[in-house]
Amino acid sequence: MSPPSWQEAAAGLDTHRNAILFRIVIAIVGVLYVATLLISDSREPPSGVFALLIGVGEMCATLMALMGVVRFAAKVPERARATASFASFALIAVIVGELYALWVGWRMVQFASAASHATSAWSVPPVGDLLEQVDRLPYISMAAGIAGLLAVLTVLGSISSVGHALSDDALVRRAQRMSIAVVLLGVGYGLIERWSIHAGGPLAIAALAVLAVFALGTLFAYIGVLTTASDAMRSGAVAIPSARAR
Repeated sequence: MSPPSWQEAAAGLDTHRNAILFRIVIAIVGVLYVATLLISDSREPPSGVFALLIGVGEMCATLMALMGVVRFAAKVPERARATASFASFALIAVIVGELYALWVGWRMVQFASAASHATSAWSVPPVGDLLEQVDRLPYISMAAGIAGLLAVLTVLGSISSVGHALSDDALVRRAQRMSIAVVLLGVGYGLIERWSIHAGGPLAIAALAVLAVFALGTLFAYIGVLTTASDAMRSGAVAIPSARAR
């Protein structure tokens, strides 16, 4: 590898990090919109078009994250390239899930619009296979979520390998600790979501709120690891010749 390759790998992580930040902003916008509807006295249902726009924004963020990972994977040492490449495939799976959700959402918006303009019960459009697709959506979303967690874990694994290549033990330890936090988040999400479905009530809502706060903190911690790794690669660019020999 030539020295500029470390710089390009760092730039790829920067793109990936910015995509995570973009996704957080989109999530905050969605939460504020829902909170505004709850606070206001408006009895109008939430806008399906707005929900679709949120979905489009999330998919754009995932595409941006994918481009960053691809650039990162192409420029890191061989020992880190395999796991980074797996992260690319995992993010493609996330995009497929998001595309499916957008497609189902678009069909639901079209059906709701046609039904609201129907002049009689006979003019209501047929549901067709829409209900089956809606029933399938939670499973597709769950698979996409698992793929997203795997993408994060494999990126962290690549960062750990980069830390070894740069002889940066602090970066290795930070990436490993972050991996543990991501695993805990995934396990906690699965357990709390399953429990909340059966429990319900204020306690379940409080548990989901705590999980959301932990997820947000984990994302910001992940952004911190990405920033640290990017800075380490830029400052360690002079170590490329020795890294090739590893």
